[in-house]
Amino acid sequence: MAQVDFDLRERLREVMELAEEQITKANPIRDWQQFDKSVRSKVEDSVRANFQLTAKRSLVLAAQVATKLAGNPDGSHTGVTLPQLQVATPDEALSQIKPMEPPNSGGGFARAVNSLRGSYGGILMVGVLTSLAGLALISVWSVAAGVLLGLFTFWEDRKNGHERGKAEAKMAVSKMMDNVNFRVGDELRAQLRAVHRALRDHFTEVNDQRLRIAADTVRAAVDAAGVNGGQRDARLSQLQYYLAELRQLRIRGAVPIADRPHPSAQRGAVMHV
Repeated sequence: MAQVDFDLRERLREVMELAEEQITKANPIRDWQQFDKSVRSKVEDSVRANFQLTAKRSLVLAAQVATKLAGNPDGSHTGVTLPQLQVATPDEALSQIKPMEPPNSGGGFARAVNSLRGSYGGILMVGVLTSLAGLALISVWSVAAGVLLGLFTFWEDRKNGHERGKAEAKMAVSKMMDNVNFRVGDELRAQLRAVHRALRDHFTEVNDQRLRIAADTVRAAVDAAGVNGGQRDARLSQLQYYLAELRQLRIRGAVPIADRPHPSAQRGAVMHV
């Protein structure tokens, strides 16, 4: 989550720096719609690349967890299935990003009014001075001063309007980036939580299956040991019986033939008894 969040912020910061550089070098106010479209396209590409990274990192994480559960000497996850992870596209979040508002640098009418005001002030100021020198209020000098002050005022308003427009354009880009961070960041965190739940549920089920298999194996081994133990006892009793008969045979075999009772005598003794 930290990696993908940092990647998103870094990509959006690069887009913002490029937009501010373009605003500083050029004047995108005249073609604001094209500038807004260009910035939004770069933002969309950055967000989609970030979501692709999220899907890739999720698969890598799933493989790492599967490798840990498998415990194979070769470091593979053979024997452990991987979950089916799906990261949705950021189309819904991007659709909520509104276009940037065009900056208001002041129109030509406002600059013309300010120029007339400056020209009137210049004519009045110089005319008062020339009237003290004995000249008329409206003279060549006062008119020339009014024209110069009017042009200067127009140039200053135009320069200030451009600077104000660039500042408002940068502010508009900053607001849009904040909106992108808010909308896309929330969607990204929701997708990561879904990936977390999918990984947790899948590997919990895999682990439970492995535990059940291990428990069944142990139970079968115990049962087999019990069955084999009963067979072993029966076989031991049978061997002990055979050993007893073998001892009797050895005892009889150790008695000399002359000392052995005759079979007919044995039968007679038995009949007498």
